[in-house]
Amino acid sequence: LSRGIRTALAFLQGNDLAGLAPGRHDVDGDRVFALVSDYDTRLPADAFWEAHRRHVDVQFVVHGHERIA
Repeated sequence: LSRGIRTALAFLQGNDLAGLAPGRHDVDGDRVFALVSDYDTRLPADAFWEAHRRHVDVQFVVHGHERIA
């Protein structure tokens, strides 16, 4: 795994994720950060594809469930 992915996974394992306030939390400056969101999910028909050229998302659902494809 890349350094950034390892850093992200260590952050997920070593923090109380349910206690994080919504917003941005810097983990390794602009290289690795957590964006905490609280929202209602959408139906697949209402969703859109998301892609990134410059970064990788590591998504983790703390409460509830979401279909990520």
